[in-house]
Amino acid sequence: MATIISNTQHLASETVAAIDATINGSTYTFSGGVGQNFKLFTKTFTTTTNFIFEQNPTVDFSKTEFPENYSFTVEDTGSISGGNFTVRKYTIFYTMPSESSSGDIITFNAFANIKRGTSTGKIRNINIDSSELPYYGQKRKIKVYGDVSATATLRAQITSGTDLTQTTAVVSANESGSTTVTLVNSNIGIFKGMAVAGTNIAGGTTVSNISGKTLTLSAGSSGGAASGTLTFSNSFAIQIGSNGVYELELDFPSITSSTSYTITLTEIAGGSFIEDLNGVTSKAIVIQQRAKTVVTVALSQSASTWTLPSPSSVTLPGLANRTNDFASSSSRFEFIVNSSADGEISKDGTFAIADFTSSSTSVNVATLANSNQVTLTGFDIQINNKTTQAVASASSTINIPLSAVNTAIKVGMTVTGTNVAGSTTVAAISGKNLILSTTPSGAVSGTLTFRPMAVVSFFARVNFHGTGAATTTLNVDNILNFS
Repeated sequence: MATIISNTQHLASETVAAIDATINGSTYTFSGGVGQNFKLFTKTFTTTTNFIFEQNPTVDFSKTEFPENYSFTVEDTGSISGGNFTVRKYTIFYTMPSESSSGDIITFNAFANIKRGTSTGKIRNINIDSSELPYYGQKRKIKVYGDVSATATLRAQITSGTDLTQTTAVVSANESGSTTVTLVNSNIGIFKGMAVAGTNIAGGTTVSNISGKTLTLSAGSSGGAASGTLTFSNSFAIQIGSNGVYELELDFPSITSSTSYTITLTEIAGGSFIEDLNGVTSKAIVIQQRAKTVVTVALSQSASTWTLPSPSSVTLPGLANRTNDFASSSSRFEFIVNSSADGEISKDGTFAIADFTSSSTSVNVATLANSNQVTLTGFDIQINNKTTQAVASASSTINIPLSAVNTAIKVGMTVTGTNVAGSTTVAAISGKNLILSTTPSGAVSGTLTFRPMAVVSFFARVNFHGTGAATTTLNVDNILNFS
């Protein structure tokens, strides 16, 4: 037994007629010998009056065991190019395979649209790029499609309730009680239907018309002439142009706190929304905008065993582009961790992503506070334990001559010895020539001690910026032992 599935829209009828197959509702059966050819059934789709197929209906055999054994022919009434394509009739053929099969599913898709010119006052669709906005703002164009001169109301609101399209204009002249206001300057951001507020403007007043500097209100000024600055907000009326489209560019601002916007298109005339808007009286599109957030990786310790580098944290690179996508390559970060006393350093288990604080981890990705995500890989620890070396001749500068070459001395090691200032480290080492990070308090002589040091490194990158800042911390005591 096999199944017939139909995905349709705006059809007057769809019929199926058995030929070699037996049809029972949405299923069909047939049998025969290997290699035998069958004409299974016909399937006919007919559009509703004043509707046409603007795209060819399709038939899909991908959910059958032997799709290559199916074929079909079509008979059409009308054509896409002629703008009168109203009927599609399929005849389905099948060649019996050498193996039995069952559970085949044939899927038909037939979607009709209203024929242009046969409707008036209808709104069909609204479109705007609804992908996440960058923190620095962006301009995006909204388009509404419909019949020429069809109307609807549009509103673009910030989450807080403020209108994205809110604007102001200064009054040049008005007489008390008059609905006509002359503005100082024209403002292309004022639209018919907007709510108007200002000195001597009655509550509930809207824009009846705007032409250049001449503003017509739905109610005359009250209690005196309108003056000062008027504020225009709320929803406004739009009208489809002669090309079947209304267009408006919205200017989304730069932000410091994450927010979102709701673009709402609402019917004016009942039943005017059709096609993609069929069945609704308003359509809302929500667009998210995330603030630029800081993701930090920091080092810490539980006791005072270590001397951590300063600074002991790094800020990961920020947004790569507006779509919150990031370069696939990670940056390598390296921290030099010194012991605060003489002794030996060893690794404490395996250095891994679990050693970093997070709310959860999956493979190499750590999820942090506020939904931030970072990729952490390439974990490595290089240990350089204590060594000593005699000074060849006393020196009161940062340049210290050593008695012999010592390859165990590494840049970053803490140095102690006669007249060596506290917290001094190896700035450079080349052969017998040692350069200290700090000028000594007197002549350096005798034997110098180079305390144990570990170089902790890893690769990191931001996968996704969340709604706020986040930090992941690596506790050095989780990866290093000291004795």
